[in-house]
Amino acid sequence: MKNALWLKCMSLVTAGLMAQAMYGQSLPPGFQAAKQLEYNNLSEKDFTFTQFLESETAEYYRKQSIRLDTSLIYFPGPVRVSACTNGDFETGINPLQWRGGYGRVLGSGVIEYDSFSTGLMSGPYNSGTAHHTLMTAGPDSILLASTPSVTMSRVAPGGSTQSVRLGNAFSLSGAELISKTFTVTAANSNISFWYALVLQNPNDASHTGINIAKQPGFRVRVLDNSGAEIPGLVDLGGGSDQALANAANPFFQNTSYGGQTLVYRGWTCAQINLSSRVGQVVTVQFVTKDCALGGHFGYAYIDNFCGDCNTVGNTNGTIRATTNSGCGDGTICCSFTVPRAPNGQTGFVKPMLRIYQNGNLVTTIPGMTFSSDGSYCFPVNPSTMGLAPGGFDYTIEGLFSMSSGSLAPIMVGNASIGQGGGQNDDYQVACSKQCCPGTNLIVNGDFEAGNTGFTSGYTYQAPGGLNSVSTGKYSVLTSTEALAVSPTWTTACPDYGRSLIVNAATETATLSKVAWKQTINLRAGTYKFCADFRSMAQCAFNAATRVTLGVGGDSDMTRERTVPLSLPGSGCAWSTLETTITIPTDRAVTLTVYLPENMIGDGNDIAMDNFNLVALPQVPLADVQFNVNFTNVTATSYNATATPATSVSSKKCEHFWQIEEITSTGAVVANTQVVNAPSWTTPNNFKGYNGTSTLSGTAPGVFSPNKNYRFIYGRSCPCEGLRLYAHTYGPGVAGRGATAPPMLLGSGEYIQPELSLASLPSSAESAKVSITGANEIRVFPNPTDDKVTLQMAPLTGSATVKVFSATGQEVKNTTLRTGATQAELSLKDLAAGGYLLKVISAEGITLMSQKVVKL
Repeated sequence: MKNALWLKCMSLVTAGLMAQAMYGQSLPPGFQAAKQLEYNNLSEKDFTFTQFLESETAEYYRKQSIRLDTSLIYFPGPVRVSACTNGDFETGINPLQWRGGYGRVLGSGVIEYDSFSTGLMSGPYNSGTAHHTLMTAGPDSILLASTPSVTMSRVAPGGSTQSVRLGNAFSLSGAELISKTFTVTAANSNISFWYALVLQNPNDASHTGINIAKQPGFRVRVLDNSGAEIPGLVDLGGGSDQALANAANPFFQNTSYGGQTLVYRGWTCAQINLSSRVGQVVTVQFVTKDCALGGHFGYAYIDNFCGDCNTVGNTNGTIRATTNSGCGDGTICCSFTVPRAPNGQTGFVKPMLRIYQNGNLVTTIPGMTFSSDGSYCFPVNPSTMGLAPGGFDYTIEGLFSMSSGSLAPIMVGNASIGQGGGQNDDYQVACSKQCCPGTNLIVNGDFEAGNTGFTSGYTYQAPGGLNSVSTGKYSVLTSTEALAVSPTWTTACPDYGRSLIVNAATETATLSKVAWKQTINLRAGTYKFCADFRSMAQCAFNAATRVTLGVGGDSDMTRERTVPLSLPGSGCAWSTLETTITIPTDRAVTLTVYLPENMIGDGNDIAMDNFNLVALPQVPLADVQFNVNFTNVTATSYNATATPATSVSSKKCEHFWQIEEITSTGAVVANTQVVNAPSWTTPNNFKGYNGTSTLSGTAPGVFSPNKNYRFIYGRSCPCEGLRLYAHTYGPGVAGRGATAPPMLLGSGEYIQPELSLASLPSSAESAKVSITGANEIRVFPNPTDDKVTLQMAPLTGSATVKVFSATGQEVKNTTLRTGATQAELSLKDLAAGGYLLKVISAEGITLMSQKVVKL
């Protein structure tokens, strides 16, 4: 029997006397006699009757106090905004995040939760009222004083500095809990936590026959919003949500304290699976209890609620999701470590892959059982899993065990959102091409979700039999279904899953009809659009279609791309449209695919797939750094050669050069700017530059030492947006020597004030760039070395076409008469560079505005 047990008794008596004084209560008649009879009937007596009576007296007054003042009763809640706030206890035990309770365990081993007192109460190990104590780093005092001595940290591994000790090292059938109430979200539906246990073990030679339920122990409870317990959400090992003292359990280690067997479990990670409760309010309770017969204690440490089980120091086994194929037939892989006991014995792990769609379990794929650390890849064949089109989520669970039983499993991900992000986005059922890495901003761009996410000027027709897509209609078909529509389709081509199939008309007056349209909210920046198209020939008089992409938002960035499609017969005949789009400000942008219907012949049928829009990062700033070297410096002139600091060969990027004279305030001097002349090479000596916007000859450019110049270098790459950098040079202070080079007046990243609204044309793209506007006005070719042609629907009024230089100077104009459908505008006499072409109505309304590049 422990002498210190008297301290616990005295503390309880003190609390009882305080309650007696506060509420004027006295013991009921016959109380002592009734307790004597109760004591005599105990099958196991861990204390004297005097100790038992004092404990029962204190408990009587505690219950009387909560009966008379119900605000002293523990109850779950209130609901916390975040499940994870203060989960690591690094800032203490926040009473706004955690609620505490304490009470009694009955002789049967049942805990009286309904009569718990409320409050967070701390103290040293030897305090009977120390129920919820903040602990700092260091060894556990009881284990350190045990025989043999054991060193176990009071905080979890992985860098923690504080934890909570739940319970104390004395017992008179006490129990306590700490709880948090919160609304389950997809992000917090699989909560990991760390715990460690120190429990006296009365089930030894001096306590034979004791019921295991009466042992000291630890439990994790989950309650719903009504207070009802929800079973099956926590597994501490062996499929149980509790761990009871048992020296024969191989998951406990044994030592001795105060002449009694002491079992302990070092820091262990477990999880609470709340995926079935997303959107609901739950309460998580961590509970400790002493021996039900009153003579043996138990306490636990809690840390890193919402932590990570896969941290350094977890000897019970870890598992991590590593790589996956991303789409189609492939693999989903994981790495793992097996459990390791303190005696060096190793255990086993069996990975389990679970596939979810819309948060619902579709299938479970078991892995092999491993006895050593390693990795494993699950084979994945989505077509055999009964999945709906689109994507799916997955979790990977490690089932850990030793030879004597199962340990707590660890799951990576959750049923709601899989590996994170959104729903159904971990893996795609069918593969779709993507020209640049990043998140596809187009909804259902691979059409795997069917007829959703877009609009069309054609009428939808559900998939059917032979020739199931009639003229003027569209459908979303699999490769097999498309074979029934077109005799030239072949399933041997790359299978992109479902495709959009459009049966456009021919020999009509319609110049363009909307085949596909989607509006997307975009942030200012540069984007890459890609899509695949395939003409589906029908007969010998087939009319091969043309595809036009319209990018609309405001008139300053409306543009289109036209891609010619090759006919089937050579390979699989998919054509890819790929273009870069620059969005000047945050806005809603509408992408539209047009098909013409004024073609002669039959056919004009097309398949579309793999629509992608990806935000491009800018070229790294380091890649647009450049140096300027000066030669042949005299009092009247000098030459300059600009050289980028890094090569572009590995990324297949393009150079951009611009030179201009500027005033002392940085304004461009009229007729001095040359933009990206095709004759310029890299390194660039600005061949032909003579201080005007018209290049002359092939000699290196000539600059005046008495003027200020801005040298601009830029770079754009297939998957990185254009970035510009500028150096400004000038004469500097008066008194410069006749042969002194110009002075550097400033350097930095440069933003084009006007022409940055249009993307840099790519010479690597074979498709033609043209422009579309409010009245279907189209301008081509662009870039041009001679003239541009404007095509449009008949104008309902007159308009003026104006061309502006980069400095805002009007350099060309022509008039469009009412009813006009076409006009030509010569740019042959303009210097190479970028210009802004605007079509302005007679009322002064800008109908279309777009950059035009003169080669």
